[in-house]
Amino acid sequence: MNIPVKYVALADQLILSGTSFMVVLMAARELSLEHLGIFSMLFLFIMTSGSLLQAFIIRPLMVLGGKKEEVESFSKKMYWLSIVSTAAIALVSAGFFPLYLMTSQLAFEPTWVLILLFLSFLYLKNDFVRKAFYLRKAHFKALFSGGINSGIQLGGIAFLALTTQFNLSNLLIVLLFGHSLQFLISSIWLGVFRASFISFQELKETGIECWNYSKWLLNKALVQWFSGNFVLLAAGSILGPAALGAIKIAQHLTGLINVALLALENFLPQNASALYSKSGFDALKSYTGKTTQKIVLASLPILLVVSIFTVSILNLLYGSSGETEVLSVRVFCLIQFFIILLAPLRIAFLAMSETKVLFMSYSVCAGICFLLSQSIISSFGLLGCFALLLFVQLFNLAVLLFYFNENKSKKTETCESYI
Repeated sequence: MNIPVKYVALADQLILSGTSFMVVLMAARELSLEHLGIFSMLFLFIMTSGSLLQAFIIRPLMVLGGKKEEVESFSKKMYWLSIVSTAAIALVSAGFFPLYLMTSQLAFEPTWVLILLFLSFLYLKNDFVRKAFYLRKAHFKALFSGGINSGIQLGGIAFLALTTQFNLSNLLIVLLFGHSLQFLISSIWLGVFRASFISFQELKETGIECWNYSKWLLNKALVQWFSGNFVLLAAGSILGPAALGAIKIAQHLTGLINVALLALENFLPQNASALYSKSGFDALKSYTGKTTQKIVLASLPILLVVSIFTVSILNLLYGSSGETEVLSVRVFCLIQFFIILLAPLRIAFLAMSETKVLFMSYSVCAGICFLLSQSIISSFGLLGCFALLLFVQLFNLAVLLFYFNENKSKKTETCESYI
């Protein structure tokens, strides 16, 4: 039976996001708010590294790969390029993490840094191999490899909870083991161990091709750190890890909406790229509008329910509902709505290779956040942090809408439905 890729991608993302939800839920219930904050800081570093990898590796893999005939050869070259890139990014991430904790006057275990180094590499590499499966139309392999990791994580956290050994270090070890096994199995299924290594010249040529496409995206990823994650890290540094723990709970709850967005990321970029290449801007604009409508209709009711019944949901899931957590969840519902509106627009700009616009937009946000974060968060606390995060989404949405509507039509043709 031939199951459409969108359903496989949705099931895949439901499993991964559901697992992530349970991991953070158990962390929120079992760890102290300070250790939850440190856990959040750790994953902020991984996500920042992930944004660099997305820009330099994942986007070229999906967009450029969608235009190539020799997909298997291209994905193999990208695999080895991603090994080098991911190792470098993981080293930088692990190196800066203890420095950040020291500036925040927080104690840390040296083993956390070592775990972060390997977890960063494996987490980011598994993101690549899953996308490579989708590019090769091996959707079920992506589903099964992620399912193996999810099973290990869920079994591990259940064991830790039942044996009262649930602490930050043990949680990180469980995550590390799950991602290690997924990476090994996925690499075998991709066939990279059976194939010969690519030459340095091929690695260089592939790297240059990726750089030519993604240089503005890479710069955008760097400045995006200052327009988003920097604000959160500044909040943790100024207000303490407990504040960041409350924000993590809000992100965790409202982040359930990201399931649909992340599922679309597995196939939407190459579809949009192929459509724009074949049919021009008008078809892409129609496609983007239809995609946005479907995502909003699916997610808005969920955000409204979460916002209205915040107290009851927090009490049910986390066992408490402090004023800080309630406020954080309701504000993040609003922020998440603008993230939803931004996602299809951002993919459209990637399909058009108009990556400089993304870079310029985030650069302005980065400059403002970098200059004002200290004073605004110090003066207004979490409200100042929320105001800056909301500003980032609103500003980028306004800029992308303006430039998207100003784009000249290249070719008008009926838009085929891809989702």
